[in-house]
This record gives sequence, structure tokens and C-alpha cells, in this order.
Amino acid sequence: MYTFLFNSFPQKSYNHEDITKVIAHINEKKTPIGTMVTQVYKLDDIQAAFNKAIEAKETIKVVVDLT
Repeated sequence: MYTFLFNSFPQKSYNHEDITKVIAHINEKKTPIGTMVTQVYKLDDIQAAFNKAIEAKETIKVVVDLT
């Protein structure tokens, strides 16, 4: 499955250290990955996905399924 994942939080640039910490956190199973993705949209609904991410209420990660 090909997906497009984006944050719903205000813009933040992630550096190498941030990404390394997140990968380690996921690998150590400290947070179930399924809890990180809060919405999944079809490509046809991409505008709704962007709107949901911009709204950022009860949203962590929004995924657009490109398949």
C-alpha cells in the first residue's frame, strides 16, 4: 500500500535527532503504531484529508491511501 502521511500539528521541522528518536521509540514498541494514525482517506477525498489535518482537532496523523 502506498500512502501519503502528514501531520496535523502546526508546522515543525524535524531534524535527524528527532527522527532517530521516533524510529527507536517505534522499534521499542513504546507506542502502538495504530494509535498514531487517526484518519485514513482515499485519494479521491484528499481535500477532506487536508481540511481535517488543518483543523487539527482530535487528529494526530492523517493518511491518504494512494492505492
